[in-house]
Amino acid sequence: MTFGQAVQALELTWPGTDERLTAKALLEVLKEDVILAVERPGSWEGANMHQVLRCHGFWLKEPD
Repeated sequence: MTFGQAVQALELTWPGTDERLTAKALLEVLKEDVILAVERPGSWEGANMHQVLRCHGFWLKEPD
């Protein structure tokens, strides 16, 4: 299975709409959340991305 196929299979939609989320759009959202993990680590997006990174073993330093 490819990333695009997995995104399709999950049938993700934009919040509050029935508009399907594309694989490209999902990557853009996730890239923004990585930025928020640095710029706004206390935000729900930033904090949740910290958790995702930790679960994958990527996180080396706890945010200040």
